[in-house]
Amino acid sequence: MYFPIFEEHLAKYNIPHHLKYLAVIESHLNPVAKSVASAVGLWQFIPSSGKMFGLDINSYVDERSDTYRASEAAASLLSVLFKKYNDWALAMAAYNCGAGRVDNA
Repeated sequence: MYFPIFEEHLAKYNIPHHLKYLAVIESHLNPVAKSVASAVGLWQFIPSSGKMFGLDINSYVDERSDTYRASEAAASLLSVLFKKYNDWALAMAAYNCGAGRVDNA
């Protein structure tokens, strides 16, 4: 049920549709998944990245668990990362561990 939503947002940014599977790896498609690093939702945004890409995170709401808003933010982040690296594998790596770690590697 999530893939059509993911595909819609990915298409908006000209991101290959198969990157929808990144959410499977990140969260096992659990919309309320939470990691030990405080990443939340289908796309596993940490608070700083979530806020940077327009997600509201406060004591009343956490849009990292909103399928539509988080999918938009994930597509935007992937687009930024692809523009930085011009390589989808590096963009996915940076999505997962952060651009700083990819740059250092």
